[in-house]
Amino acid sequence: MAAPDLHAAVTNAERETTGTDALSLSVQDYATILEQVYKITLLPPDLDTTAEDNMLACRIYDCMDPLLVLGRQRSNEITTLFNALPSSDPSTGSTSEEHQQHEALKHKRQALLNLLTRGKLGHGCRIDPPFQVDYGHNMTLGDKVIWGPNGVALDCAPISIGDRTILGQGVRLFGATHPLNPLLRYPVRQFDFSMEIHIGKDCWLGGGVIVCPGVRIGDGVTVLPGSVVTKNVPSFTVVAGCPARVVKVLEREGCEDEWRALVAFLKSGKVESKEEEEEEGLASRRIEEFFDQWRPPAVETMALP
Repeated sequence: MAAPDLHAAVTNAERETTGTDALSLSVQDYATILEQVYKITLLPPDLDTTAEDNMLACRIYDCMDPLLVLGRQRSNEITTLFNALPSSDPSTGSTSEEHQQHEALKHKRQALLNLLTRGKLGHGCRIDPPFQVDYGHNMTLGDKVIWGPNGVALDCAPISIGDRTILGQGVRLFGATHPLNPLLRYPVRQFDFSMEIHIGKDCWLGGGVIVCPGVRIGDGVTVLPGSVVTKNVPSFTVVAGCPARVVKVLEREGCEDEWRALVAFLKSGKVESKEEEEEEGLASRRIEEFFDQWRPPAVETMALP
């Protein structure tokens, strides 16, 4: 793979390949260009997929299978490019040239993430570098997912993250695991297995949270920083600790009152633009839908301390 250019959002090689401004390309088309320019490893269609099928089905598999090795190599090449891009703060762009540079970097990051996940990336997602992932294409991210720097995803099994979920700095999702019996770990070659991780909508996972293999986290969950989640978490709860336990159940009435108080506070000021009015209207409709779908957790599913 060609060495990434650390000083330009769009390299000369990209311009020569596209023949046009990268910002005029769709994210998908730009991703294809980046794949060609940087000679990112392609996965041959004729390789045996048995090991990958076993991995995604959460069965024992050989992690040194040629297709899986190439998959991890491809992911490493893409994340190396992604992590090497210079930082860009839109608030510091005082000139049109700086603003264009910021937009070009943003577009390039989205294209690389699209390439990494094979398009399973929702609208308005943001992942801050550095980011590490085993394969990338086994992850599905909903709309407006935000993931802070130093995130890690071992997506040997499918990992899904719901709309508007926030993952803080250093959040790690471990879908990979190993046999507990040491005799099974290295008999002749290394065998692994994996377990799916699913995180619902409107969650917040604080900095340093670890989610273990096989965990399902419901909607509207808060996981306090530094927690280690080893078991399923019911919706609309707050969990903390190692292992994480439910420390609070969110009541609909209290959450709704707080939301309406915030809306009243925002309305007390002057709305500066039509766009803000439209955003406020969309937010209000979404909140109504949110409360319509409210499902309190069943007491018997809660791991109370």
